[in-house]
Amino acid sequence: PRPTVSCAEPHGTETFYVGTMTTTIDAWPGNDDRSGALLERQVNNECGDRHLEYLGLDVTAMPNLPPDRLQSFAFFVPTEKDYDGGARWFRCDAMVDPVGAGATITRSCTSGARTSSASARRTRCLA
Repeated sequence: PRPTVSCAEPHGTETFYVGTMTTTIDAWPGNDDRSGALLERQVNNECGDRHLEYLGLDVTAMPNLPPDRLQSFAFFVPTEKDYDGGARWFRCDAMVDPVGAGATITRSCTSGARTSSASARRTRCLA
Protein backbone atom coordinates (compact mmCIF):
# COMPACT_ATOMS: atom_id res chain seq x y z
CA PRO A 1 0.00 0.00 0.00
CA ARG A 2 1.02 3.57 -0.62
CA PRO A 3 2.03 5.57 2.45
CA THR A 4 -0.07 8.39 3.90
CA VAL A 5 1.66 11.75 3.45
CA SER A 6 0.99 15.37 4.34
CA CYS A 7 -1.43 16.93 1.85
CA ALA A 8 1.08 19.81 1.54
CA GLU A 9 3.58 17.36 -0.05
CA PRO A 10 3.27 16.02 -3.62
CA HIS A 11 0.87 13.08 -3.65
CA GLY A 12 -1.14 10.99 -6.09
CA THR A 13 -4.58 10.69 -4.49
CA GLU A 14 -6.75 12.11 -1.73
CA THR A 15 -9.29 9.96 0.11
CA PHE A 16 -12.50 11.95 0.31
CA TYR A 17 -15.04 9.34 1.42
CA VAL A 18 -15.18 5.96 3.14
CA GLY A 19 -18.48 4.07 2.93
CA THR A 20 -19.92 0.73 4.01
CA MET A 21 -21.12 -1.87 1.51
CA THR A 22 -24.86 -2.56 1.60
CA THR A 23 -26.03 -5.89 2.98
CA THR A 24 -27.14 -6.93 -0.54
CA ILE A 25 -23.43 -7.33 -1.38
CA ASP A 26 -23.09 -10.85 -0.05
CA ALA A 27 -19.84 -11.97 -1.72
CA TRP A 28 -16.43 -10.40 -2.28
CA PRO A 29 -16.99 -8.02 -5.24
CA GLY A 30 -13.69 -8.99 -6.87
CA ASN A 31 -14.93 -12.54 -7.56
CA ASP A 32 -18.68 -12.11 -7.91
CA ASP A 33 -20.21 -10.25 -10.87
CA ARG A 34 -23.51 -9.53 -9.08
CA SER A 35 -21.79 -8.13 -5.99
CA GLY A 36 -19.35 -6.19 -8.17
CA ALA A 37 -22.20 -4.56 -10.10
CA LEU A 38 -24.05 -3.70 -6.87
CA LEU A 39 -20.92 -2.18 -5.39
CA GLU A 40 -20.18 -0.16 -8.51
CA ARG A 41 -23.72 1.26 -8.43
CA GLN A 42 -23.39 2.08 -4.72
CA VAL A 43 -19.98 3.73 -5.23
CA ASN A 44 -21.29 5.85 -8.12
CA ASN A 45 -24.29 6.92 -6.03
CA GLU A 46 -22.32 7.71 -2.86
CA CYS A 47 -19.05 9.04 -4.29
CA GLY A 48 -20.04 10.90 -7.47
CA ASP A 49 -21.67 13.95 -5.89
CA ARG A 50 -19.31 13.86 -2.90
CA HIS A 51 -16.38 14.03 -5.30
CA LEU A 52 -17.70 17.20 -6.91
CA GLU A 53 -18.53 18.68 -3.50
CA TYR A 54 -15.02 17.82 -2.31
CA LEU A 55 -13.58 19.77 -5.24
CA GLY A 56 -15.99 22.64 -4.67
CA LEU A 57 -17.52 22.15 -8.13
CA ASP A 58 -20.76 21.32 -9.82
CA VAL A 59 -21.22 19.06 -12.83
CA THR A 60 -21.28 21.98 -15.29
CA ALA A 61 -17.74 22.99 -14.26
CA MET A 62 -16.12 19.61 -14.96
CA PRO A 63 -15.26 20.14 -18.68
CA ASN A 64 -13.48 23.40 -17.86
CA LEU A 65 -11.20 22.19 -15.07
CA PRO A 66 -7.56 23.24 -15.39
CA PRO A 67 -5.22 20.24 -15.79
CA ASP A 68 -3.73 20.61 -12.30
CA ARG A 69 -7.09 19.98 -10.61
CA LEU A 70 -8.25 16.52 -9.60
CA GLN A 71 -10.53 15.26 -12.30
CA SER A 72 -11.65 11.75 -11.44
CA PHE A 73 -11.97 9.30 -8.61
CA ALA A 74 -11.23 5.64 -8.02
CA PHE A 75 -12.50 3.31 -5.35
CA PHE A 76 -10.84 0.59 -3.32
CA VAL A 77 -12.19 -2.35 -1.34
CA PRO A 78 -10.78 -4.75 1.25
CA THR A 79 -8.84 -7.80 0.13
CA GLU A 80 -10.80 -11.02 -0.21
CA LYS A 81 -9.26 -12.25 3.04
CA ASP A 82 -10.30 -9.06 4.89
CA TYR A 83 -13.79 -9.26 3.35
CA ASP A 84 -14.10 -12.85 4.58
CA GLY A 85 -13.05 -11.55 8.01
CA GLY A 86 -15.94 -9.05 8.01
CA ALA A 87 -14.50 -5.88 6.39
CA ARG A 88 -17.22 -4.14 4.34
CA TRP A 89 -15.74 -0.69 3.65
CA PHE A 90 -15.00 1.00 0.35
CA ARG A 91 -12.79 4.05 -0.06
CA CYS A 92 -13.14 6.77 -2.70
CA ASP A 93 -10.01 8.67 -3.73
CA ALA A 94 -9.82 11.80 -5.87
CA MET A 95 -6.91 11.55 -8.30
CA VAL A 96 -4.98 13.33 -11.02
CA ASP A 97 -5.48 11.90 -14.50
CA PRO A 98 -3.45 9.90 -15.27
CA VAL A 99 -2.07 9.05 -11.81
CA GLY A 100 -0.16 6.07 -13.28
CA ALA A 101 1.90 8.38 -15.48
CA GLY A 102 3.55 9.97 -12.46
CA ALA A 103 1.25 12.98 -12.15
CA THR A 104 1.08 14.34 -8.62
CA ILE A 105 -0.94 16.85 -6.66
CA THR A 106 1.25 19.52 -5.13
CA ARG A 107 -1.33 20.87 -2.67
CA SER A 108 -4.62 19.63 -1.32
CA CYS A 109 -7.31 19.83 -3.94
CA THR A 110 -9.56 21.42 -1.35
CA SER A 111 -7.41 24.56 -1.09
CA GLY A 112 -9.95 27.30 -1.56
CA ALA A 113 -12.76 24.84 -2.27
CA ARG A 114 -16.05 24.71 -0.45
CA THR A 115 -16.00 21.49 1.56
CA SER A 116 -18.32 20.19 4.19
CA SER A 117 -16.85 19.30 7.56
CA ALA A 118 -17.74 15.66 6.87
CA SER A 119 -15.61 15.67 3.71
CA ALA A 120 -12.73 17.46 5.40
CA ARG A 121 -12.65 14.92 8.24
CA ARG A 122 -12.17 12.11 5.76
CA THR A 123 -9.30 13.69 3.80
CA ARG A 124 -6.18 11.53 3.63
CA CYS A 125 -3.42 12.06 1.09
CA LEU A 126 -1.48 9.11 -0.33
CA ALA A 127 1.87 9.17 -2.11
